[in-house]
Amino acid sequence: MDQGRPRQIAVFSLETERPAGRTPPPSFFSNQPTDGRRLTAVILLDCLNTRFEDQGRAKRRLIQSLDQLGPDARVAVYTLEREIRVLHAFGDSAELLPARLESFVPQSGPELDASDRERGPAPGIPRAGASTGTANSRLEAEFYRRRRIEYTLKALSGIGLQLSSVPGRKILIWFSAGFPLTMGPDGAGFRMFSPEMTRTMAALNDANVAVYPIDPRGLPLDADRQTIDTMVEIAERTGGRAFYNRNDLAFGVQSAVEESLVSYTLGFYVDDEGLRSEFRPLQVRVSRPGVTLRYRQGYYTEPPAAKKAASLAQLIKDAVAGPLDATSLPVAASVDLAGGNPSRVLVKARLELPSLQISQHGARWRGDIEIL
Repeated sequence: MDQGRPRQIAVFSLETERPAGRTPPPSFFSNQPTDGRRLTAVILLDCLNTRFEDQGRAKRRLIQSLDQLGPDARVAVYTLEREIRVLHAFGDSAELLPARLESFVPQSGPELDASDRERGPAPGIPRAGASTGTANSRLEAEFYRRRRIEYTLKALSGIGLQLSSVPGRKILIWFSAGFPLTMGPDGAGFRMFSPEMTRTMAALNDANVAVYPIDPRGLPLDADRQTIDTMVEIAERTGGRAFYNRNDLAFGVQSAVEESLVSYTLGFYVDDEGLRSEFRPLQVRVSRPGVTLRYRQGYYTEPPAAKKAASLAQLIKDAVAGPLDATSLPVAASVDLAGGNPSRVLVKARLELPSLQISQHGARWRGDIEIL
């Protein structure tokens, strides 16, 4: 159902795990998977929104859960501070992963502590008598909370961009205590991060990435419901599932993996004529009783002209400055010695033309590509 209207399914495919394919030679490089379709998972250890001691708990449980990923899983592990840091990249040997996780040291930046430092007036003192120090502390907390939100949403968008051309359903296992999507008064009301959230959800959904947040705090007595609501919203909008108020963190990892072993891809065509920028809710129904479906809750549409007018400069800036490889344009390269001369190498690069966006103009097909 698209906006409550039935749609004819034009694409239907069953995706299951397959054994790993042949390993390419050492001289071959690609920003795409070079083996058969396997589980593709990103594990994000969130140091920005999670306290020091809870990061250590997440690390221990993750090490204990590595076997649940399976021997053929394609796994990357990142940490989130003010930006993403790569702890274990796609393509790295799986044998290195346990040692790299052991080497991870929990981080404690100023953003989390400062953003929780909203000291109100002492009991019995009227609010009008609040000191300048209290007001400054509240402003400081709002500043750091804003940074946490912006850094986190940018990181999640970057992961979506990296996985955008990897086929099939991907999972993002996000160990985090979450973050609120609203904060202090901003003008006439509370500051909402709906536009930033919309862009992040679009990046993850376009890449077919399901987010599985796992709260490493276990059963916290002072959990902020707003942070949990954010994790639930991100999970539901991407077809994932949030795990919180549980001590068995391994159950979240196991569930995320099991739900990705078999998945279906359904698609339909949307006419570009009359298309406008909007969110269109989706609903999938099956006739079999007792089945729980997990899927993205909708998609965002833009007129073709709006897509073309998007900030190319910003996309290039994010791709160059980000620590993750951009994969939306598949590139493969091979390196060989030039004429047997060990001081010279010959690099042959190949672009996958089907990934380019081209349109027909009369008897010709046209498209644009910029090489930097």
